[in-house]
Amino acid sequence: MRAEDVWEKSPGEVVTIADQECEKALSASLCAAVPGSVVIGEEAAAEDPALLRHLSGEQPVWLLDPLDGTGAFASGSQDYGVMAALVVDSETVLAVIHQPEHSRTFVAEHGAGAYETESGERLVVPRSTSSLDGAVMKRFLPADVRAVIEQNEHRFATLVPQATAASIESPHSHEASATSCCTGAPCRGITPPVPSC
Repeated sequence: MRAEDVWEKSPGEVVTIADQECEKALSASLCAAVPGSVVIGEEAAAEDPALLRHLSGEQPVWLLDPLDGTGAFASGSQDYGVMAALVVDSETVLAVIHQPEHSRTFVAEHGAGAYETESGERLVVPRSTSSLDGAVMKRFLPADVRAVIEQNEHRFATLVPQATAASIESPHSHEASATSCCTGAPCRGITPPVPSC
């Protein structure tokens, strides 16, 4: 990747031309898949946070991280992915994680569970709910939200200082996290272009 194709959108947050081009292409495809929907992409929302208002509207909304693990991608690592979730009436009804370099795609559907598409292997939620699995990047959250997360850190079985790509780490080390987005638990793992479809 050429040096001019990689830059920081905020301190410590890398973005590439691939993020932007992928977001444009996927936005068009997602809108075609669900006519009347809108897409909130990470890069567009970073430029215009007001796009998040669509989450409280009546239209179905796609949340899209076109290149999760941009730093890994830019450095040549295969550990990056694409994440999308469909929110209808404030409820996540579908979540997809695609790992192109690993040829793996995980899908979670509300009421139908989660699975890996190639093998059809179902992802199983542990019976115990005494601890939580998931990923939260606190550094971009408002101080009051960070404080609530920090007050609840004791509920997590394991804390990793810094995740590099939730799309890579979550399906492997936290099999339940893909399902939790579609079982009634709040799905906040996908950080949100609102092109209207």
